[in-house]
Amino acid sequence: MARISKKELKRDELIEATKGAEHWVVAHSKVVIRAAIGLVVVALVVVAAFWFAERSRASGERLFAQAHHRFQQAQAGGPLDRAELEALLPDFERAAGNAGGKTRSLASYYEGLILHRLGRGEDAEKALQRVSNSEATQPTLAGSSQAMLAEIYAARGEAARAIEILQGLVAADPPTFPVDQALLALGKLERAQGDETAARAAWQRIVDEFAARGAVDEARRLLGS
Repeated sequence: MARISKKELKRDELIEATKGAEHWVVAHSKVVIRAAIGLVVVALVVVAAFWFAERSRASGERLFAQAHHRFQQAQAGGPLDRAELEALLPDFERAAGNAGGKTRSLASYYEGLILHRLGRGEDAEKALQRVSNSEATQPTLAGSSQAMLAEIYAARGEAARAIEILQGLVAADPPTFPVDQALLALGKLERAQGDETAARAAWQRIVDEFAARGAVDEARRLLGS
């Protein structure tokens, strides 16, 4: 009786396993087809979602570029009036909704700026908080958003909240907003709250530490008043 080598035995086992797999596929052909169709559908959904997201982001980038150009052109002629602000707002809102990353933060910042100028403090607050809280926002843009939030809170009588924000901007290291401007605003709020000592300390710091900055003349005037 001829002996079967290990190599031949393994080959026979492989053939049998292949036949078994073929029989399983034939017996379960409907299941296999449905699974294959399911995988194709999932792949198509993923591709479509990615394509739609990329198209939306590209649309948001274009909208922001166009709106920002119009904003700069309009502002070159002087302060924007209410009609100009209202005309610009929808494009920045759409850009903030569609764009991603840094462009979304920039669009939300301008959305908040325009809403603030229109006197819509609560809506402006929401837009600016999105900017401040986003990880994609550059630190200096976050600082500018926080400074504007301080203005909004001060305007509606929430001085303590505004002072806390400004103190945070003064203490930030590295700075995310011009420290002299934050000190100037901080001193004005503190004087309005009756804390003359703290107000004068803030303005004196501008004179002592930021003599070359833009806020120094007003700080000296306020110290002399």
